[in-house]
Amino acid sequence: MAEPLKEYRVKRIPMRDTDTGVEYARYEYERGDAQVFYYHSEALTADKRFLPHWSTVSGAWQIHVLDREREVSLQLSRNAEFLADGPAHDIRRHRVYRIEDRRLCWTDYRTGETRWVYQLPERWWFSHITVNEDFFVLAVHEDVTAGSVPDGAGVRPLARTPPACTCPRSLLVGGGLDSDKAEAVWGDTSFLTHAVLTRGNNDWVVYADQSARRLHMELFAIMRPLVNDKKPRRIFRAAPGGMNYVGHGFVTLDGHVACQMREFLGVDAVHTYTDKCSYHAVARVDGTGYRRARFPGREKPIHSHGQRIDNLWVADAWIRPDGTMDMDWLSVIRNRWECMDMEIRPFIRTNHHHRRPFHVHPWIAPDESEIVYSAAHEGRNHLFVAAVPASFQSRNWAPLPPHLAPGRAYSSSDDGSNRAIRRSDEPRRDQP
Repeated sequence: MAEPLKEYRVKRIPMRDTDTGVEYARYEYERGDAQVFYYHSEALTADKRFLPHWSTVSGAWQIHVLDREREVSLQLSRNAEFLADGPAHDIRRHRVYRIEDRRLCWTDYRTGETRWVYQLPERWWFSHITVNEDFFVLAVHEDVTAGSVPDGAGVRPLARTPPACTCPRSLLVGGGLDSDKAEAVWGDTSFLTHAVLTRGNNDWVVYADQSARRLHMELFAIMRPLVNDKKPRRIFRAAPGGMNYVGHGFVTLDGHVACQMREFLGVDAVHTYTDKCSYHAVARVDGTGYRRARFPGREKPIHSHGQRIDNLWVADAWIRPDGTMDMDWLSVIRNRWECMDMEIRPFIRTNHHHRRPFHVHPWIAPDESEIVYSAAHEGRNHLFVAAVPASFQSRNWAPLPPHLAPGRAYSSSDDGSNRAIRRSDEPRRDQP
């Protein structure tokens, strides 16, 4: 079924970071907020023209695609289930997959054609959709009702994510992008989420188990086809006597599973710990090729993304050389796997607040030419696309300017005032 897609004007506002010289553009609707998808989904088409995202310009969160050439937004959905991390972008067929009216649907934003390929069971919910060159996979789980609590004159759901506090039945559902035939891939009594298909090799699905039995998120790989010895493989393992938090996984173009990892030692029976450090980590789906690059100090960004393990990565915070975490910045990173450390440079000051659902979710293009992200500006959330200068793509970075060098104890707020940087020293019982 093909229907004309409603258009909205989007204003492109050129900008420049005065500290780093990076040039970027803010894409602004007449009203409402905008939010990019999770970075396991390709943000831009190969020609850099189309950028799918969420927007409230219509009065509710719906899926749109920004046409950067025409500076218009096309509304793809009418009643989509809003989950900032959920949808997926098929850049080869120009489709966006999402859940609408409890069905997994796709819309071709060139023609307006829309189809549905799977309907959720009653009292089940979804968390993530993933696509690669040939297949899609959807993670769904039981709707775990946790009740409500008073909230002023009304009520609100019980805090925290109920599936993460229990072991709900979950299912990975997959199928071919051309056939639209769905079938079960894997199921378990765990909270299976953050499903990501490998690229170039269609046989593997990487997913996270974030259920109560794990206590912290861990990544597993499972064969997509039905085979006799089908069982999940844990990709990253904790050190003896330690505990890992492995989160925000994605798959690189060169065939690795990549993530951010926190390692805890000094762990006791109730998971209180004394020691913590943070890494970027990569491995192949069979567990081989495991490598780590450590952040300075104890902290890590909330989200990082890279297209290849030896190329430039982008993160939604700047971990300074002294270990201080400054969340007002995007940073770019070169992982030095061979010596298990990294080089980090501030890229653009965002002054973002990091409150859900408005996460930055930075994504870097395969050719390292552009970075896509969301951030707040003057009370609203917008889309941003930054051009990566040749000086950042170079492997020989210049020294930091004096005003950004280690030891600086403050950063600028939205109102131009100075305040303390958010530091990494935390109480003993902090949780990842």
